[in-house]
Amino acid sequence: MQKKSESARKKNQSQMAHARCAATRVERHKRVYGELNATPAYGSSALAEKWRKHDAEANDRLASSLETISQDVRQYCAGMFDGDGNIDLDLGPHGASLSVYLYQSRDGGEPPELLHFQSVFGGTIACTRASNGRWRRAWRLKICGRLALLVVLTVIKDHSIVKAPQAVVALNFLLHNSSAYDCVAKLGEAKDFTASLDVPEERLSSPYIAGLWAAEGSVIISKLHVQVNLSQKCCPSLLIALRKRFRGHVSTDGKWTAAANVALEFLDAIRGHVKVEASQKANQIAVVDEYTATIASIGKFKDMEKKKEIAVIAKENLKKLKKQ
Repeated sequence: MQKKSESARKKNQSQMAHARCAATRVERHKRVYGELNATPAYGSSALAEKWRKHDAEANDRLASSLETISQDVRQYCAGMFDGDGNIDLDLGPHGASLSVYLYQSRDGGEPPELLHFQSVFGGTIACTRASNGRWRRAWRLKICGRLALLVVLTVIKDHSIVKAPQAVVALNFLLHNSSAYDCVAKLGEAKDFTASLDVPEERLSSPYIAGLWAAEGSVIISKLHVQVNLSQKCCPSLLIALRKRFRGHVSTDGKWTAAANVALEFLDAIRGHVKVEASQKANQIAVVDEYTATIASIGKFKDMEKKKEIAVIAKENLKKLKKQ
């Protein structure tokens, strides 16, 4: 009986301790986010003048950082981010933390696409999942410094299609101290809104499409023909815009497919805009170029058996590249 009462007493103490910790976390959230909710006015004090000067310097640094990034690179990175990027606001116990993430899978070392994005915007690359029999090794680039966030979010806002509304919400949080809770809710609304987005033609540039294909695209050899695919489940209107520009077919599972001459026209349009020369996608284009040149040298209706042998070799090379 005494053991039971002692156990009940300890259980009661543990529950009270958990309740106190929970109350402390709630109060901390209220204090931190209450400060974030207040939009400060500069006023006329010396401290206000200091903040005015700080904001002006920040804007100058942002402008100078953006000047170093060419228009093509901005559009290419925006396309990549629309494919594999994410904007996240973490409501942790010590305050809100805004981060931008870009993901890639590769069994070898750090993916060249992430290294290219890092060379433009900064950030840190980490392995988030080891490779196994089913999945390849997963890599993540994280960007969280204020200036780096302002630069990458401004590029996404100006050149992205799918993630532009999310970038607007995140920039509003960074620049205007908007409520962290409101920002999380609006980020969720912006993600839901992508299904009905209008696609401006001026944003569907060749560098943007090259970046999007680098993130979400693939190329295969099927029945001696080259076929390209591009997946985008959250924004069907983007695939429809691609179909309008290049023709092809849009499936109900969120994939745009083009074959034969249409596929080659697509690759011709993006070839000069794939920014990472050593990347998997650049190597795949090189394999396709070699294959089409060899097939063309044989002739249209000649030596079909030899063409099939060449197609098998090209397929194997593409599979090897896909496993890298």
